[in-house]
Amino acid sequence: MIVRVDLVGDPAGDELRRLEHWLRQDGRLRGVSVTGRPAPLRDGDMGPVLEALQLVLEPQGLLTAVAASLGTWAGVRRRQVRVRVRSGEKEVEIDASRLDAPEDVALRIVRALEEPVASEDPDGSRDPGTPDTPDTPGAPRASDDR
Repeated sequence: MIVRVDLVGDPAGDELRRLEHWLRQDGRLRGVSVTGRPAPLRDGDMGPVLEALQLVLEPQGLLTAVAASLGTWAGVRRRQVRVRVRSGEKEVEIDASRLDAPEDVALRIVRALEEPVASEDPDGSRDPGTPDTPDTPGAPRASDDR
C-alpha cells in the first residue's frame, strides 16, 4: 500500500520535515519506507521544498501503526496543522487543532483509507447489490443469479 501524506499550510515544508523525522524514529514503523517528495522548483526558489511524504507500507497491516503515529505527532504540535493522507482514490484531511485524542485521528485515517470504493455498472450507476464491506471470495452477492 502506498500512502501520501502532506500538510496543509506548511509552504516551506518545515513541519513536513519534522514529521518525516518523527516517522523514521518510530520503532513501530520499521516496515515502512518513508520518502520525501520535493515540490517542483519555481523561479526564485533557492532549493527544493518538501511537498509531501510517500510511505510504502509492506505489509499492508502497518496502516494502523502509521495512523497512530500521525495522530500522536499531530496531537503534540503547537502550531495549527492540517494533515492530508491519501491512498489511491481515498483521502482524509484532519485538522489537528480540533483533536480530542490521537486515537481519534488514527481511527479516522484507517476508516477512510480502508473503506472499499463502491463498484459501478458499465453505465456508471452504483450496483445496488454491492455490499458496503469487501466481498468474501466465493460468497454469493445479492445481484448474483444463482
